[in-house]
Amino acid sequence: MWTSLLADPPPGQAVFVVEREQMVGFVSAGPTRESGAAPESDGEVYALFVDPRSWGQGVGRALMTRSVQYLTSMHLRHAKLWVFDANYRARTFYESLGWNDTGVERVDDRGRFLRYAYNL
Repeated sequence: MWTSLLADPPPGQAVFVVEREQMVGFVSAGPTRESGAAPESDGEVYALFVDPRSWGQGVGRALMTRSVQYLTSMHLRHAKLWVFDANYRARTFYESLGWNDTGVERVDDRGRFLRYAYNL
């Protein structure tokens, strides 16, 4: 699935990659997929992955900065993302970039997730 997404993202969605001899991280973003949201003003960071061997090297920060720039270029006003509630490292990372826990949560077969938001 990821190979296909990285090679050919759906219309309106973007994937940004950091490579250092090999891919060490990627982020995908675009209009919100959430039902009931305003796709004309709401964006979403769908996925962020950084190889753990590259943690603490600015890769995630660069990818998140690029995704916010992309969503801003689409003239969106708000961005959101979902994060696994027990992933304290990721939650602290997002909060350090100015993202805020909205208090909205969802539960599925993988666990409990929290929605974070960012004003573009």
